[in-house]
Amino acid sequence: MASSMTAGPGGAVVVGDRYEIEPERPLPELDYGSSKAFAATELRDAKRGLYAVLPDPALPLRLDAINSIRRIDNNNLTRFLGWDVVEWPIDNRRRPALIFERPHGPRLFPTPDTRIEPFREEALVRRVLQPLCQVLEELAFLNLPHRNIRAENLYYDGTDPVRSPIMLGECVSSPPGYLQPVVYETIECGMAHPAGRGTGNASSDFYALGVTLAFLIAGRNPLAGMTNEQVVDIKLAKGSYATFVNGQRVPAGLVEVFRGLLNDDANERWGLVQLQGWLGGRRTSPKQQVVPNKASRPLEIAGQPYMSARAVSEAMSRHWDEGLGLLQSGELDQWLRRGLADEDRIEAVNTAKAAGHEEGEIDDATLARVCVALDPLGLIRLRSFRAMIDGIGGLLAVGLREEPLRNAFAVVAKTAIVSFSLEMMSRPRPDIFRAVSTFERVSPTVNREEIGFGIERALYALNPNAPCRSPMFESDYVAGLEHLVPALDRLARTKGTAFDSLIDRHIAAFVGARLKANIVPELRELRDAKDHVGYALPAARILAAVQHQTASGPAPALCGAVATMLEPSLARFHNRNTRDLIRARMQEVAQSGRLADLIAIADDPEALELDRRAFRVAAKDYANTVKQLERLEYERENRAAISRGISSQVASLLSGVAATIAVLVIILVKLI
Repeated sequence: MASSMTAGPGGAVVVGDRYEIEPERPLPELDYGSSKAFAATELRDAKRGLYAVLPDPALPLRLDAINSIRRIDNNNLTRFLGWDVVEWPIDNRRRPALIFERPHGPRLFPTPDTRIEPFREEALVRRVLQPLCQVLEELAFLNLPHRNIRAENLYYDGTDPVRSPIMLGECVSSPPGYLQPVVYETIECGMAHPAGRGTGNASSDFYALGVTLAFLIAGRNPLAGMTNEQVVDIKLAKGSYATFVNGQRVPAGLVEVFRGLLNDDANERWGLVQLQGWLGGRRTSPKQQVVPNKASRPLEIAGQPYMSARAVSEAMSRHWDEGLGLLQSGELDQWLRRGLADEDRIEAVNTAKAAGHEEGEIDDATLARVCVALDPLGLIRLRSFRAMIDGIGGLLAVGLREEPLRNAFAVVAKTAIVSFSLEMMSRPRPDIFRAVSTFERVSPTVNREEIGFGIERALYALNPNAPCRSPMFESDYVAGLEHLVPALDRLARTKGTAFDSLIDRHIAAFVGARLKANIVPELRELRDAKDHVGYALPAARILAAVQHQTASGPAPALCGAVATMLEPSLARFHNRNTRDLIRARMQEVAQSGRLADLIAIADDPEALELDRRAFRVAAKDYANTVKQLERLEYERENRAAISRGISSQVASLLSGVAATIAVLVIILVKLI
């Protein structure tokens, strides 16, 4: 949706000439995390119940999913209607606003600690499992995971909590899995930072569905009161199925469903085919989950005993310095050989240690590889950096300002930990190969300090949903490339003549990662610029390319600012009349708002060449004129000497002529 906003009556914000948001009517019951909900109406149908979500502008929206989600018209899923970037009066800045149809009832679980009447088997299947399976079928058709399935995101679509249909809430206002409590995430994703869980796939949704069913069958959170680390630890120790089902009164008919959905092996976990088959009456016995090898004796880390390779990997990543000590002392190797006795893990750990720059070197990268070798499921852990391979971009987008995270990311990019993780995985998903390929293509640019590269380029290349983080847009929201030129035009209108910068490191990286045209020559010119003109021309050419590709419309204020910045470039023209003519044409074209037309006038190579030729001719004529004037001046100042010289020359000439005549006369006389 194109950015548009007008003020409605009473301070309401009108979005796209179709919806109206009422900032004075918050809906805290629909808030979640940093996303805030407000009442909204459709201008064409005021009776239609809508609400708007104002997400945290620091978080990337799921822009890649928005168009697909909008195509889904299913009563079991909160319908997404559209979005826009609006001037939000509460904090006086531009923010994204998403419009949804409002459920007709409250959340099933207003908070994670809520207790409700436990669902019976028939109601659970009819009101939850069947409708959510229909939603997941539509998402599967679009190859789009929901990544926001949880009990707290289920709503009664009516006022009767016993008979009202149940619908699933939205999933596009925050990064995939970002709002999910750890309890709903698979073990590996639960160990990652919320922003680094990655897009994942449908398998993550079916796991979350299994956990949600466990909440509903128990009427509460079975792991209430536990910390995130405790949740991960109990899943590692017991497995997800045993964690949620053992000790619960689960109907015998649903045991098969729980066993299939809560399988910690993603390759064996139930998906759409198996669940639809079960709902259709086909009964199968899910494969029993393979229990990880347990050691004959524990490895103690931070005073706690750990019995499996996965648990040891997670514990060392939590207590990093102690983990380094276990590697350096050889205690980990000893436990692997004598306690775990798993030849595959021993070989993998040896490979991880041998991949260092120097034999025997133990550093952060070594421990990161060892953690991968012990738990090869695509999770990268290095101190504060904890992300799935496909979640690296998301984590960088959220944690860019945190220096420890940036430093850890630089190590990950430099030391090929990601490709090592791919090698260790037994059955990686196809999208993981694409994520690794993108990361390896971007990694060499991380240590390049010139404008348009560095960690900023990595941010936008790895995370296509990340908005531009330039300080110039502190009060704006540049979600995509098509929003860049309009945002700069608004900035130019605000700052006027004080607007003296077109492109900074973030804007250059943002454009470089997303523009189809090659701007490397312009980036080199920006890097090597010695003066204001050397900077303004390549910057304007980059923005002109953006305006052309995105068809973002005229930007007269920006063009006016660019014309002012390019004013010194007119000094390259020697002819004063030419300068005045070009200056007038620049001011005229600037009103059209087309950057390319403005640059064509200010940086016209043909006009420059004609001016240079005319200047060379004029310079030559001037030089000749100067020489003539110098000669005349010399003659005037030395007239007497010149006269004497000329008289002497004339006398000599006359004498010669007379002598010649005399000789000729004598010769003629003798001949006669």
